[in-house]
Amino acid sequence: YFRNIPVVKMEKSLDWSTAGMVLASAMLHATWNFSVRKAKGNFVGFTLGAAFGGLLCSPIAIQRFAWPTPLGWVYVVATILLHILYALFLNSAYKIGDLSIVYPIARGTPITLTPIAATILFGEKLRLPGILGILCIWLGITCIALSSYWSARAVLLTTLTSFYVPAKAKTKTDTELVTHEPSGDIIPTEPASPSDIIPELKTAEPEEELTAPAPGEKDKPEKKQGLSIFLALLTGVCISGYALVDSRGVELVDPIPYIALMDIGTFLCVCPLFPCFPAFRDQFRKLKQLWWIIPIVGIGAVGAYVTILFAMQRAPVSYIVAMREFSVVMGVLLGRVFLKEPLNPPKVFGVFAMLVGVVLIKLA
Repeated sequence: YFRNIPVVKMEKSLDWSTAGMVLASAMLHATWNFSVRKAKGNFVGFTLGAAFGGLLCSPIAIQRFAWPTPLGWVYVVATILLHILYALFLNSAYKIGDLSIVYPIARGTPITLTPIAATILFGEKLRLPGILGILCIWLGITCIALSSYWSARAVLLTTLTSFYVPAKAKTKTDTELVTHEPSGDIIPTEPASPSDIIPELKTAEPEEELTAPAPGEKDKPEKKQGLSIFLALLTGVCISGYALVDSRGVELVDPIPYIALMDIGTFLCVCPLFPCFPAFRDQFRKLKQLWWIIPIVGIGAVGAYVTILFAMQRAPVSYIVAMREFSVVMGVLLGRVFLKEPLNPPKVFGVFAMLVGVVLIKLA
């Protein structure tokens, strides 16, 4: 059915200018996504930012606007619905999850879904370097997502050394654990702690290890982490869905009016819900301190997605969706510089794998 839809046929290839557009879009996307995480997933601020971006596009959109065909309106409505779900899942995940986990999973899921769907629905063909590039990017995002569990190594060392008892031959007696100074004062000395034996353990918080959790609270972080991962996966499904829809929608509707209709339409659909739910009312009150999220999301999201829509007119959607995942690398760097997140070996390997993937996709 989808292959029989009349669309504008054009020869698509990923040249250097298109690759530069995709990387610029990735940088903008990582910037506004980082700001949403700083705001703890404020859905109201996110949708207001999207509406602000749509208004920024409106002067150019009015000049370029041509009334869409009925099929064009189908794509516009479909992308609005998918973006509403995308915004709900993404902000909910950021409310309870970490940036280093939610962001890579949400951006990496479309890599496995979009090429399969594009091949089945649109008949796109992937070359071997492109397939290898997609796999490298998927591997890199997986490593970055799992890098948050690298701290489990220190936790394991803490657990093992908590049972550490020095050998009898090296243990001093009570009389040997004092130091006599010439003045005659006796100053007791303390035995070495596990953190003195293993320096890596000095970063651990002793209060968290010595204090027993209250009944029922031990599994709460794990449950929240699992829920955030599930929401991130749903976000990735929505990204894959609207990427497929938009890749055909921009062939029927000009990209600038298309994104203006999408952003303003998304806001108009969810705006009546704000007074109905206490959570939305509370988020609206918090915008007095989080007002900056509106221009950052508006400019960053619109600028990133307009660039991607133009790139989709010039290159296969499978390569575009995969190459734009370079934004995960940008997100890791932002987390390292501004949030002081650790740059451990899994993250370094993941960044390197994604760079290799971008090169392979360009070669394809």
